[in-house]
Amino acid sequence: MSQSQFQSACITGIGAITPFATGWNEIFTRISEGVPDYALWGADIEPPFENARLGIVRNFPRERYFNERQLRLMDKAMSMSCVAAAFAMEDAGILVGGEVAGRDSVATILASSRGEAASLYRFGSPLFRPQVGSVNPSHFPMIARNVACGQIAIRFGLRGWSSMIAAGDISGAHALARASEMIRLGRAQSVLVGAFEVLSPISLHQLKARWRKKGMEDAVARSSNNDYVPVEGACFFVVESARQAAERGRAPYATIERASQGYRFAAPGQEQEGWRPVLKRHLSSHAGLEQDGGFLHVCASATAPVDANARQVREASLTRAIAEYGVAEREIRSRLSFGDAGALNMMYGVATAANVLRNSWSKQSALAAPEHVHAKSALVSTFTERDAYSLLSLSA
Repeated sequence: MSQSQFQSACITGIGAITPFATGWNEIFTRISEGVPDYALWGADIEPPFENARLGIVRNFPRERYFNERQLRLMDKAMSMSCVAAAFAMEDAGILVGGEVAGRDSVATILASSRGEAASLYRFGSPLFRPQVGSVNPSHFPMIARNVACGQIAIRFGLRGWSSMIAAGDISGAHALARASEMIRLGRAQSVLVGAFEVLSPISLHQLKARWRKKGMEDAVARSSNNDYVPVEGACFFVVESARQAAERGRAPYATIERASQGYRFAAPGQEQEGWRPVLKRHLSSHAGLEQDGGFLHVCASATAPVDANARQVREASLTRAIAEYGVAEREIRSRLSFGDAGALNMMYGVATAANVLRNSWSKQSALAAPEHVHAKSALVSTFTERDAYSLLSLSA
């Protein structure tokens, strides 16, 4: 396939559910207003320190898409993913009156780093009670990581290619890269792509163990911000070919120019073997936009459990390299989750950038006047504790 035959992939719909708001317009408004309060850890598992908090999703309009019987057969991961997916399709204008336009060819890609742990806990918990009970066989299918992806396809009649991505905290980045590649190569005209995370005693126990292993418990307890608050939620995009969006008369949020992942961020002095050449290729598509301040860098790195100094070194390395390549950035550190959201971090970062590219973002501060951010091009970056990294370039 020649370069001229490649199709452009663009984002035409966004849908999200977070602990503090549901629906993207409300979420973005809340982000601008400030950081929300979170709930304290429950009695199911001992908190790592006094007054430790969680970002739990408590209410979202599941009854809008499912009846009571259907909801009894679903876990939180399935229902939350389905509702966020519906929000994205409605935003893109392909879900109208309960029917998805062109559903026979809509592909589905879903990502999660710890999503099935909640259902695994529910299935096995009767065996660990003081008085041992029996497991419920109807809960067993829900421990499969791809069951939420299948539920979305079944509920909305999507008959295109379907897949689940499981690559830790960088899963969301892989899902977006695969979706854009499918569009580019003409293997799909529309892709519903998203990520979800659900908290449970199992996932929280694993999180505490990772903090303890890395000696992060004191740093987490002393942290004055919400970087280490475990968060659950769901975020979805409709990615489709620019040609199809134009035919439908749909103005996209942004066009996906390039998506890259790697598993070696590289230590200082060894960048030529790691991310730096990849970054240079990404920045080549942003050339010239620094003249009018039209370039935005959104750092959406997973925050916990990563050594704070190592994270700052990596973020500084990216910022310094961007400046060295002659691109003036206006950086926003993505904190839509205001915490550790696993695979959702990349999704929230892309959603931030896409909204800024489509509309200027007024970032409200209690100490200063609102900052209006405008951009024509954006780079979303993320990396994980295991040295994996991802870069995604967007243009207006």
